[in-house]
Amino acid sequence: MTWKARQAWDARKAWWLETATAVAVVVVVIVCVTNVWTAPLLLTPLLAVPPALAGVGARSLLRPLAYGAVSLVAAIVIALTASGDTHEVPVATIVAVVVMTAISAAATAFSGG
Repeated sequence: MTWKARQAWDARKAWWLETATAVAVVVVVIVCVTNVWTAPLLLTPLLAVPPALAGVGARSLLRPLAYGAVSLVAAIVIALTASGDTHEVPVATIVAVVVMTAISAAATAFSGG
């Protein structure tokens, strides 16, 4: 595989990762905010996954930090709209997103990103 073909392949893979991550975050937020599922807050810990995966193979700190920022905003929106006595899960999700973003960004920085 030539260098140009390899770059094109990497760009397509990155596009799918970006799209899949965006769709997953949007679905989690919609389900949690609209309460269309019986236990929507159980999905909120999934918001820590995008920043964790963003650091895999990242060449710059921008990707894990951007994914972390989007996930953090989503987690905060869910925490602010959560009703009832279940505010521990959204708060724990906020902490998990921050920790995973820091770990992902640190790993990217130490690997030369």
